[in-house]
Amino acid sequence: MKIQRYEEFVNEEISKKGLVGGMLAGTLALGGLATGGAYMRDKSSAPTEEVSQMKKEIPNSFMINEKLLTIGKDFWITNESRENFGKIEQRVVSFGKKFELFDNTGKLDATAQEEVLSLYSIVHVKDASGQDIGRIEQEVLESLGNILEGQNIYSVYDANNNLIGKSKSDMIIKNNVEIYDNNDKLVARFHKPAIQFSDRWKCEIIPSNIDNRLLVFIPAYISSASGSNSSDKSKK
Repeated sequence: MKIQRYEEFVNEEISKKGLVGGMLAGTLALGGLATGGAYMRDKSSAPTEEVSQMKKEIPNSFMINEKLLTIGKDFWITNESRENFGKIEQRVVSFGKKFELFDNTGKLDATAQEEVLSLYSIVHVKDASGQDIGRIEQEVLESLGNILEGQNIYSVYDANNNLIGKSKSDMIIKNNVEIYDNNDKLVARFHKPAIQFSDRWKCEIIPSNIDNRLLVFIPAYISSASGSNSSDKSKK
């Protein structure tokens, strides 16, 4: 067995520590790059002006972009020019999923609260004063999401419990949601790419008798449900 001199032992320990330190620094640097990448991605999807003085109505064609550096699922509502039309924020400290819609001035416009003790998704939408706007229901018997991992079907009801819109299942393009009224006319289309760093929905709403505040929450809840399913699968 070779006996090291003291100087050799010291130099070897310094080399090892230097190597470990370099590896640690590299790991931290990669983490910083990832966080920086998320920050830059967030900035690219955020509106150029986060709060406006005058209220703007959500246009017929717009984007719903997920914020990355937040707790829960939060979204900006913008157009291609990154004008601010409001935001949707998830309230994580609540029973059942809850989202709030704020207009571009920062004022609360509507809330969407999911029922807790329900076998399927029922989302009640109310205005800022607490008055019912309507609800969104997942149709369990018509949905293939839990069986063949297809796309769930959603029905939209007004405040008087009248069915006013319904989505159609698309087994090929699972990230394409289309809502039709009772006359089978298209009233809303939401689409997001299948592979992306965060959810970016391209939205189109055709003017109809359906309150837009019922429709804009649909992409938020689909993104939230998708995130929950992915998390559950990763734990198995």
